[in-house]
Amino acid sequence: MTSTLTTTQESQSQSQSESELQSETTTTFQIGDRIISSDDDHYGTIRYMGDVDGFAGMWYGIEWDDPTRGKHKGTIKQRTYFGCTGGGSGSFMKIEKLVGGTNLIHALLRKFGHKIDNYDDLYVLSNLDNKVPIELIGMEKIRERQQHLNGLVSINACDLKISTFNPTPAILNTLTCLEELNLSHNLLSNWKDIPDLLKQIPTLDKLILSENRMEVTDEFIDYISTNTATLQFNNIKTLVLNKTNIKWDRVVSLCKYMFRELQVLRLADNHIDSTKLKETEGTEQSEQQEESLEINSLFPSLSVLDLCFNTISSFNSIRNIGYLSKLEELNVSNNLIENIVFPKTMDDGSTTKIKGFGKLSTLYLSHNKITTVESIDELDLLPSLVDLSLRENPILYTFKSTVESNQSTKKVDMITQSRLNIIPRITSLLAFNLTKITDLERKDSEIYFLSEFFKPDIPINLQSPKIKHLVQIYGEPSYTK
Repeated sequence: MTSTLTTTQESQSQSQSESELQSETTTTFQIGDRIISSDDDHYGTIRYMGDVDGFAGMWYGIEWDDPTRGKHKGTIKQRTYFGCTGGGSGSFMKIEKLVGGTNLIHALLRKFGHKIDNYDDLYVLSNLDNKVPIELIGMEKIRERQQHLNGLVSINACDLKISTFNPTPAILNTLTCLEELNLSHNLLSNWKDIPDLLKQIPTLDKLILSENRMEVTDEFIDYISTNTATLQFNNIKTLVLNKTNIKWDRVVSLCKYMFRELQVLRLADNHIDSTKLKETEGTEQSEQQEESLEINSLFPSLSVLDLCFNTISSFNSIRNIGYLSKLEELNVSNNLIENIVFPKTMDDGSTTKIKGFGKLSTLYLSHNKITTVESIDELDLLPSLVDLSLRENPILYTFKSTVESNQSTKKVDMITQSRLNIIPRITSLLAFNLTKITDLERKDSEIYFLSEFFKPDIPINLQSPKIKHLVQIYGEPSYTK
């Protein structure tokens, strides 16, 4: 005989389990902890704990991630309690308004199912005082999900208020097959906790920590630099640190001592303006040789680098990444790049080649400030480039329009004109602005380009290299502008 628990009873049981899990949430804080405001769900970091002149009780000084959320810079009535990196992003809160974090396992249990220690203890008494097992509606499904938690290959743990990681062997025994872990937008506060996590997930291949404001202290760098034998996690091939406010020099240190075998590194929206490692002295050639050796020693396996939504203004400021021997994909969209110039070398005194970017096949340059065709011509020197995105750059709006009509038609014409003018300039290109270039489109655009820019009154040997190349294919045009 089996009794079926009613919806109300099931709800009460789940509510009790939820309450038990909630008790694992942090209720005491220290400086540096990450919190959420119970008023509006804004995220912030505790920068001060103590008294505030003129106000009774204990106060917590918060630096908010959103600079518009705060009221000051940590100073009230000429007394400075803490500092803010982002303008007036500070305010004071009472502890009742602060929501703390929980540990990883409890957060996962809350997401994937409620924990009940002994399912066999769930029963009711019959009229004869006999124990009758309860069949909870949906409970078997929850139990199966718990049992299979350790069989999951990928877990999305975003927005679960995770602030700490369970000590060994809790995670080790629970996530036995995990290859990808997404911890974006949680309450993680310090990189010193990450090694303990990674030691418990030796199968992990991809780690996503985006939108966590995690401090990388000098002490932590010293620690990992002197313990590389136990803190190198060569199993991590993909590391995503978007919108974490991490500095480039800290990225370099983390990869140097912890992540030697990274293949994919994503650093979007971190205010990075340069990838230079240090200021070097000597000739330009010696500097480039030093840059090449050093950058390859730091990222020997890196093939994909994402630097979009940063503050890079020129390729010269990221010149050293061009020496990465395995780099195939570079994303520098949504930066401040105005022109493109590569360091060059001459081959046999006639053929121009650039130094670096030898294997770069995919380049994302959309939403920058490129204005000149010389920058586009420079891209033709990339020997392996096949896929280019250049949307929303001023250069695309400089090509002449042959249609005077409504805005929609002008937009279509702008796209057409940009393809006609850019595709011929980059010989190796197979896709432009996320659209494949067909053989027919390439032929039509090259013939159009030749008719536009061939100068019949100038000897062929004095024409531009691109025109000379196209004449070899199609011959001199019969009609020119």
